[in-house]
Amino acid sequence: MNQTFREVIGNCRWEELTVGCSGATLHRLIGLEGQPTRYLKMMSRLAGSDLAFEAERTRWAAQFLPAPDVLDFREEGVFEYLLMSEVPGVHAADEHFAGRAADIVPLLAAGLRRVHETLPVNLCPYDMRTDVLLQVAKINLHSGLMEEGIENPEAELQELIQSRPETTEQDLVVIHGDYSFPNVMLTPAGDAVSGYVDWGALGTADRYLDLAIAVKSVVYNVGESWVPVFLKSYAPDVDLRKLEWFRRVNRFL
Repeated sequence: MNQTFREVIGNCRWEELTVGCSGATLHRLIGLEGQPTRYLKMMSRLAGSDLAFEAERTRWAAQFLPAPDVLDFREEGVFEYLLMSEVPGVHAADEHFAGRAADIVPLLAAGLRRVHETLPVNLCPYDMRTDVLLQVAKINLHSGLMEEGIENPEAELQELIQSRPETTEQDLVVIHGDYSFPNVMLTPAGDAVSGYVDWGALGTADRYLDLAIAVKSVVYNVGESWVPVFLKSYAPDVDLRKLEWFRRVNRFL
């Protein structure tokens, strides 16, 4: 990191964070001379950094929903640096909300519905439709980048290609792309969603991809018994077969 960028950051206390970093190094920068708290992501392009994509998508999302302001993005050598403002609140995976699944799970469902109802499909320049997902899945299969533990992944992906569900006009939305507990900010009281972070996979897609990602996070954070609560809070008519297809394809993404 060169001296110019250090001057942009200013005098602050660095705290490394390990929740929801998606392969990047993430620091909370707590200002010591009146500066606001900010967040700095750093990642090497040699490790497949996509911080440039995240910067673009975050700027786009922030036009419509509470999201970080992109304060600075730059490349130095093989590294990318993304400096963002703080989104008020406490992330939903924080121990602050331990034991409050009955409050938090419906809030997360409502927060996801808000994303899907607010972001305008006709203005979104980023494509994550099912054709694109399957192309990425094929690349990841041949590169060995899919989730571990898939029995006979070649046959599994071929079956998914043959059984792909239709994306109806109603289901085509702009997705968050990584809708999980650490990426949803709640008010400290836990009574409302205050914002969203980590927009690097935003794009026009079938809403069921976001639902599959969210369900995985529900299971991980509060247990499988809360999945029906989440789905019912999101919508009364979730197609469980379609949800399962997107859960399976997401293992290749």
